Amino acid sequence: VFQGMARFRSFPDDGGPVAALLSALDGALQTAHAHTDALRTFENAFLSATKELEQEREYLARERTRLEEERFAMNYDREQQDLHRQRDDGGMPQEDGGQFDADEGQKESFEMAQDYAEDLEEDPGQELEYNEEPQDVELPEMDPQEGFDDRGVAERGRSRSRSPKRQRRPSGAPTAGAAQKVSSLILKLNLDENAARQVQHFPPEQALKMLEQVGEGVRNPSAFVTKMCSRTAHGDLSVDYDRVDSRVEEGIGRMRLDESAKRALQQLPAVEALNILDQIGDDVRNPSAFIMSMTNRVVKGGNSKSSSTNTNDRIQLGIKRLNLDAGASRMLQELPTDTALGILDQCGDDVRNPSAFVTAEVRKIQSKGGGSGGGGYDGARGRESSHNPRDFERQLERLARDLELDGDCVDALRSISMQESIAILERLASDLSTIRNRSAFVFAEVKKRRSTTPPPPARERAGGSGNTKGVACKFFVEGRCSKGSDCRFSHE
Repeated sequence: VFQGMARFRSFPDDGGPVAALLSALDGALQTAHAHTDALRTFENAFLSATKELEQEREYLARERTRLEEERFAMNYDREQQDLHRQRDDGGMPQEDGGQFDADEGQKESFEMAQDYAEDLEEDPGQELEYNEEPQDVELPEMDPQEGFDDRGVAERGRSRSRSPKRQRRPSGAPTAGAAQKVSSLILKLNLDENAARQVQHFPPEQALKMLEQVGEGVRNPSAFVTKMCSRTAHGDLSVDYDRVDSRVEEGIGRMRLDESAKRALQQLPAVEALNILDQIGDDVRNPSAFIMSMTNRVVKGGNSKSSSTNTNDRIQLGIKRLNLDAGASRMLQELPTDTALGILDQCGDDVRNPSAFVTAEVRKIQSKGGGSGGGGYDGARGRESSHNPRDFERQLERLARDLELDGDCVDALRSISMQESIAILERLASDLSTIRNRSAFVFAEVKKRRSTTPPPPARERAGGSGNTKGVACKFFVEGRCSKGSDCRFSHE
């Protein structure tokens, strides 16, 4: 527009079409400036309104917290008044045989004044004695169980220091701080209205403990809290996690998980496993894949503060799960913990005789001199080291079996280097919740790597001999190889 106006202004001004066009362009330019100013004004007004709404939201949040504190304090005072009324008014005689229509505070004030006047009539010297005492001396409290006070005057079945005591809250009573923390956590977790209402039905201390169980890895805090409140209200879940092991087993059976997901949960601490099960809502279409993804995060240390569990406890859980005999258990416990965990990871549910399998694996490691900590296993994650091609083959088969891949996928993975194959499987295991077709994912990743790098020679994949005779047959170790001498793996 500016260039056109400059060009037209260079023409002779004869008051004809050029002047009219320049006038029209000036009008368009002024209109554009006006629109720009209007947009700036709107933007400033929008930002101001957004700021005011944010301030209003913060004010409402503070007001809500204050009202919650007041509600808690009023409920506590009302409960204390009810307790005192039940304790003090039972069998209390009235001179007119009727009931007072005044409120509790007026009633107690009247009774205290009446008691004090009656005591003055019975002992005229009391007023003089009282005036002679220092002003800060406290009168002794009467015990209603004794029947008489220290002056020999009959008791009237109630304590005269009742009302002052009611004004003081016991030191061990819950304060409004717990209710304030509950409100803050509700805002922090961004709970929906239903979850916030349900958790606030519990006492503040119990609600606070429940909200503190919502970890950073919980994807839907509202659903997690709602389920916890429902189970707690029905007595199925206590804050102290009683019988947590049995609840984990019940959850596994109720969801009909596959073997890989069951094994992954059983190898976690019971509290961790229960937290994962509580996160499975109705919107999770594949609970087994969801559990595999969450357990991988826990093992990597990204989901829970308590994910670094005691490896010795994990070994004991593995021995109990596989029901190993005394000999296999002893041999396993004599190995370094990381090596023992690697053997337990290899022993899947398809192994018919876990004790024989563990014994054979331990003897292999001992024959290679791996009992001092080498063992051919990665100490950081309890699995095989990447320097031995035979260990690569076993690890590939184990991961493929755990992920329920078919034989075509395994053959495709064998066509590329072992490092790339295991990298593909690890990525698949970490993203199970988002990958719908596992086989298609594996084939796509293999094809991608084939197009970038040439396949390794057969010697690299088969242990350096050009064939698979250097790789141990896992089915022969288990005593169930059906191919006999035709098997392409070693039976030594």
